[in-house]
Amino acid sequence: MDSINGREIASLDLHYCIEGDEAALYAWPVRERIPVSTAHTLAAMRLPSDMTSEILAVPRQDAEPSSPDFGDAMCMAPFVNLAVAIGGGSSPCCLFSEPIGDVRRQSIAEIWSSDAFAKLRTRFLAGKRDGRCRRCYKTEETGGLSLRNVFNSQFGERAPSLAAMQGDAPALPPPVSLDVRFSNLCNFSCRTCYHGASTKWFADAKKLGWEQAPEALIPTFNSSAEGIAAIVPLLDNVEKIYFAGGEPLLHEPHYAILAKLLDLGRTDVRLEYNTNFSELELARVDVLALWSLFTHVKVGVSIDGSGKRGELVRKGLDWDVFAENVRKLKTRCPHVAIRFDITVSIFNIAVLEDLVRDLMALGFTDPDVLRFNVLLEPTHYSIQILPKRMKRRIARRLGLFSGLLAAAPVVAVSSSEYGTAKPQLQHVIDHMLARDRSSEIEAFRRVTSQLDGLRRERTLDTCPELAPLLAPSASAIALSWIRERILPRLRQATA
Repeated sequence: MDSINGREIASLDLHYCIEGDEAALYAWPVRERIPVSTAHTLAAMRLPSDMTSEILAVPRQDAEPSSPDFGDAMCMAPFVNLAVAIGGGSSPCCLFSEPIGDVRRQSIAEIWSSDAFAKLRTRFLAGKRDGRCRRCYKTEETGGLSLRNVFNSQFGERAPSLAAMQGDAPALPPPVSLDVRFSNLCNFSCRTCYHGASTKWFADAKKLGWEQAPEALIPTFNSSAEGIAAIVPLLDNVEKIYFAGGEPLLHEPHYAILAKLLDLGRTDVRLEYNTNFSELELARVDVLALWSLFTHVKVGVSIDGSGKRGELVRKGLDWDVFAENVRKLKTRCPHVAIRFDITVSIFNIAVLEDLVRDLMALGFTDPDVLRFNVLLEPTHYSIQILPKRMKRRIARRLGLFSGLLAAAPVVAVSSSEYGTAKPQLQHVIDHMLARDRSSEIEAFRRVTSQLDGLRRERTLDTCPELAPLLAPSASAIALSWIRERILPRLRQATA
């Protein structure tokens, strides 16, 4: 295909918009529908180059709700799940905005049967939203799949039995799903993280005045033994345990829980993780050997960049070690489902295609192993702070790339409740365009400069596309000049 309506392709400004089994080829001033395969061939020949044209986004493919009965409020989390956060705070899930219990002062049974949990359940059964769930609502507003959606999908079959849970109905059985974080112990200090979730952040946080506690380690339970003792009584009936951190593969209680599950013969429990996947052993205990004994294991591997970019954003990462650990998992535990959890921030939004290709090169052919999590906090790292011109360019490229991913060959049925990569990337685009946070650019520049100085790094060298954001604004230069030149003279004059 060398021409369209008599016009040579090379002379046209090409844009592509994947639409089902066809692609709309926008070649100004004409538009033609052509097979997707042809559009992909053209895309490989020549990507769009016009930086000022309007965005031609991929049509939205929202995830199907797991049940029409859930509406926009109901969530299964408080009926099935207990999340135990770093520091002891407990809630229905890790995104709930405030704790409604504390395992350092209460037993899990007391928290689960508390008035706070009961009131939340009653509220959801009445079809009312709760403001503490705003992070899920915000994700859903721009077409994303929220944690609320995930819980409703995984445990929705229990919904019909909840109708009788009003008034003096019997208390719920113990939670069948656990989200456990034994401490903030971690060997990474990711730029988008903080001391509350990583001991490695403590030194920098203390210099910046951002520390969350007097010591680097923030435990969840009063002791490791107490934490293990609190979890063990739940293991007879638990269906799923989600381990996070910190870095869960460095937490001794995690290995104790796995050992206890084996003692009980509970190899059917679904194990899920969020891990940086840098260490596969602790005190000579091999986690891959343990996972080989369990039937259902899903490992969410956090990775926000490959090579030097990844090592800047996730300080502590060694890309070569990471890649080798992924290969070990595929070889030794082929039954384990791996998912790459990518936090989409200002540091990687412009190069997501490169990261995806590098991850696929580790031996994956199914793009459904990708999960894109849009960063919401801290807001100065949000993709919403980008200038409009940059947003348009990125949106157009991601729209095309999502179409290419959608056409990739799939060798296995995906088990990801987060759906395919294409609607996830559409959510990334929608979120980026939903709000203008460019007022936060100065905060981004300031924090980046501070961390670059403390860590002896230079973000501009690794992320050159951020040059326009890292250059001081005229107002920032003026304020700096006032602080350094004018204020000292005024103080001297009034002394």
